[in-house]
Amino acid sequence: GGLAMAAMSFGVEIQHRTLGLLLVQPMERSRIWWSKMLPLAGGYFSLGLAFMAGQFLSSFAWGRPYGSWDDGGVIVFVVLLAGVLCSSAYWTLQSRSIIGGMVLPLAAQSLLAFAITNFASGRTMEVPEELEHKINLALGIGAIIYCVLFAYLGWWKFSRLEWCEGIVGESSSTALPI
Repeated sequence: GGLAMAAMSFGVEIQHRTLGLLLVQPMERSRIWWSKMLPLAGGYFSLGLAFMAGQFLSSFAWGRPYGSWDDGGVIVFVVLLAGVLCSSAYWTLQSRSIIGGMVLPLAAQSLLAFAITNFASGRTMEVPEELEHKINLALGIGAIIYCVLFAYLGWWKFSRLEWCEGIVGESSSTALPI
């Protein structure tokens, strides 16, 4: 649900061909950007609150948190959702589809995590315990850089979109923003 929510922020505008109407509004692009991204961040915050409430209720009901969500699992989940939140606008605008906005952030983060782990572990995917802290630190730094970079790229892509009018008889895909 979090993937779809992030991709639909701009993907619905593309799918319903209303992005052009959004681009010609007599208001600053930053105001439009924040009107799309703040509700998305609020939705992700609500998702986090629901997760924490579930953990609390499972602790209350069974005397322990849900077994598959240890501290490492929660951190990976939060980092994954933060990466999706920060990069979904860029990937949705780049691919011009909701599906691309859902798949590409996951693929990019997976490739980045694979590359960092491969490099930090000395090109072997077997991670010894003494390197685990080093790899987790490298993955954390990579996640922060990824989030900052793609949040900026998403804003940059959106702020520079221009609507190109299509000529009668052309396919509708040529009249998409560039």
